[in-house]
Amino acid sequence: MKAEAIKWTEKLAPLQTFTQHHDLGFMMYCSYGNAYRLIGNESYKNTG
Repeated sequence: MKAEAIKWTEKLAPLQTFTQHHDLGFMMYCSYGNAYRLIGNESYKNTG
């Protein structure tokens, strides 16, 4: 499950500069913020 969560999260990376959707902050933070919190991957810290 962890591997699938990482794949899903990393697919969102191109969206970090997308401005056409109001829920983007929730999508990015919930994915990258929680991934950073749970596994501590430093590359997730500044994404979003």
